[in-house]
Amino acid sequence: MSRIIESLKNFFSSKKKRYINAVMDVLSKNSYVILDQINTKLSLEERYEIIESLIKSSKLDGFIIKGKHIYFLSIPNNLVKQIRESLKSTGRISLQELNEKLQFKGFLFNAALQRIEKGYVGKRYYYSRDYIRKYISDKLNKVKDTFEIRKISEEVEIEEETIISIIMKLIEHKELSGLIRNEKEYITTEYFEKLLTEQLDELFEKLDEISFKELSQRLGVKEEELEPFLVKILEANPLKYTLYPLEKRLCFKK
Repeated sequence: MSRIIESLKNFFSSKKKRYINAVMDVLSKNSYVILDQINTKLSLEERYEIIESLIKSSKLDGFIIKGKHIYFLSIPNNLVKQIRESLKSTGRISLQELNEKLQFKGFLFNAALQRIEKGYVGKRYYYSRDYIRKYISDKLNKVKDTFEIRKISEEVEIEEETIISIIMKLIEHKELSGLIRNEKEYITTEYFEKLLTEQLDELFEKLDEISFKELSQRLGVKEEELEPFLVKILEANPLKYTLYPLEKRLCFKK
């Protein structure tokens, strides 16, 4: 029995060695390897675990990336450290410089950047997440009324949709006090309350009631964002308005 066990150990050991040798052979010619395309009888999980153990034992420098395939990207630890320190110091690095240092293209280039340091890709620069969040919050916290989001997008050359997503997270974490209006404009909470009050005063003379949906469309915000403001106004004017949250409508008392 002991001979059989030893034979099995040698068999699995040899499979592992052949796999590692195959990986190293690819890496000697390329900066990445597609692990699931290596010719071996090892399962995907075993291939992943072997490479992970080599990374942990400092026999390999780099990252495993999961996408359509399982990739190992070979990146020297000293280069990773250098990029991280540069981003921490200045908040951004030119893509030209990064392309010269990292030998990846397209999806793998972006994936490598995100593994090195979470951030955002512009047209010319890669920005750290902290840098962009601070840049946006510093600018918008100075706003007194409204601000066109495209201006930030143009300044940092990051897609407007991404900037809106960052702003929404800053609002959620209470680092900004405002809303996104018409999916293109930032409006402060204080200024929105003023616009809402003016809108309701105008509608008071014309309507008996209005749905949350219609009112939110008039103001260019989402219904769920509008409701807390309506509650606040109702509390301040209980003799003027009646709120029906379940029916999603506001009635004017006349």
